[in-house]
Amino acid sequence: VTPRHYLDLIHHFVALFDEKRQQLEDQQKHLNTGLKALKETEDDVAERQIQLDAQSKELNEQQKNAKVTLEQMMEAEKDASKKREKAIKVSGEVEVEMKQINERTASVEGELAEAKPALEAAQKAVSNINKKQLNEIKA
Repeated sequence: VTPRHYLDLIHHFVALFDEKRQQLEDQQKHLNTGLKALKETEDDVAERQIQLDAQSKELNEQQKNAKVTLEQMMEAEKDASKKREKAIKVSGEVEVEMKQINERTASVEGELAEAKPALEAAQKAVSNINKKQLNEIKA
């Protein structure tokens, strides 16, 4: 073994050392980049989780409001159905009463038509009475 072999060994060792160091630095950069990406992702996930929690609360509130509104609508629909049924019933009653009124009107008009000639004759007879005849009737 000569000093030249020893120097070659040292140069080879330094070259190998530099190569390995470069590989380790590259791996470290790669790992640091990956860790940085993981950290950013973790932060993003945490931020989105906060947004999700807020939106979940808002969604729950809106669902409660929708449920209350639906219940109110259902109650209003029940009331409207009851009122509709009552209106139909009243309409039937009104129809029956209208028939009775029309029948009574026709009957009364018939009686009036019969009484009208007698009324006109009485008016004609009264108009023929003079003052002298009235005084005689009073005395």
